[in-house]
Amino acid sequence: MKFDCKFLFAGVLLALSASSVYAQSPAKAEDDAYRMAIKQSQRGYTMYPATSGIAQSGERVRFLLPVTKGVDYVFLIGVDNFVADVDVYVFDEDKGLILSDRRSDRRAGVRFRASYTGTVEIYVHMVRANGLGSWAVLVGTRGGAGQERINPTPENKGEIKAGDATKAEPAGA
Repeated sequence: MKFDCKFLFAGVLLALSASSVYAQSPAKAEDDAYRMAIKQSQRGYTMYPATSGIAQSGERVRFLLPVTKGVDYVFLIGVDNFVADVDVYVFDEDKGLILSDRRSDRRAGVRFRASYTGTVEIYVHMVRANGLGSWAVLVGTRGGAGQERINPTPENKGEIKAGDATKAEPAGA
């Protein structure tokens, strides 16, 4: 009988660990981001899905996005129910901090007008999550001629470096 109990206990542990991975919901994170995007769409932004993923507390995901001088941008990070706090940081090509949303909030969002044509570096920082949490980024653009859809490639575990921050405007809800 002891032999069967060990297998039963091992099976329960395996089922619990597997269920924590499958319990995350990237679809809920995307839905959350799209709910945030309603207000931005009403302000004239065209919203695009950028990237999404699953991360644990303390993990940072880095990706690059092209920007055009004079175009307004909004970056919205939606999350699932396992995320307690997520932050977003936007850096210019010289590693200077353009703006960030470090509020102690489940969601994050920033809005700015590009002062140059080039690339911005964006970090999504999973500050607190219950195990693994799902996140999704939407990018909105407004203004400028011939806007193109952008498709970033995330790079996990980047480092956030402090720089000179300029005027930041949270774009959350």
